[in-house]
Amino acid sequence: MPSYIGHTACGYELLKHLNLSKKEEEKFIIGNLVPDIKQIDIDYTLDEFVNKRNIQKKKRVTHFRKDTNKILEYPHCRIFLEKYESEVQKYVETMAYFFHLYTDFCYFKYFLPEMISFYDSDYHEVDEKDNFYYVKIHKNDEFLKASTFFSKIKKESLYKEYTRSNSYLIRKYKIELDTNELREFIKKNSFDCHVEEIDLSKIDDVFRRIDKVYDNKIQEKGLIIFDEEKIDLFIQKVVKTFLEQYGYLLEKYQ
Repeated sequence: MPSYIGHTACGYELLKHLNLSKKEEEKFIIGNLVPDIKQIDIDYTLDEFVNKRNIQKKKRVTHFRKDTNKILEYPHCRIFLEKYESEVQKYVETMAYFFHLYTDFCYFKYFLPEMISFYDSDYHEVDEKDNFYYVKIHKNDEFLKASTFFSKIKKESLYKEYTRSNSYLIRKYKIELDTNELREFIKKNSFDCHVEEIDLSKIDDVFRRIDKVYDNKIQEKGLIIFDEEKIDLFIQKVVKTFLEQYGYLLEKYQ
């Protein structure tokens, strides 16, 4: 997390507390995924670092981030609500978009700092990007180079941990995302998350990447960075605190 599967697991748990029709549930599931639509096409003439930087620039807009000097950037829910509070109350898909942002906020603000911490080359703890060099895994007190931790191929990287945790979440929360059904739903129904920062014309990017998740389920067991029990506690806490803090926005859905 916060992978598509992680967001869906949180969404499934929230749906247990809402009184939605089947059509509204489908809109919620899709709306909970769309904030992670890639807003740019990868330019393969550029190196990986430049592409990542450009993607993050766009995500600051779609995720309402502003702490650009921090290693862990998170959405500012207040900024989103200042613009879209009435839409959250009116449209289930906008409420789902907001729930995605709230999940990201909790993940980067509370969950990840419980799992890892960041250090400079002299092993001084830091939280800003300048001189960021090492990541400490709290689970085993191991230090990894930042380049290893954020690699897409190293076994101990965050991205590989997402793959391992996806396998756990799919089993535990019985997550079945049929992308063909989601595509058909969008064709047959009016879908608009009413958030101008996102480009819904690129939504098939989400579905293709979800298909890859199911195609590439990892075989090895066990998490290296995360902990299954703490993942479950995080999901429950996200739902509980969302209902407590923003229940006044959800009257239509209960």
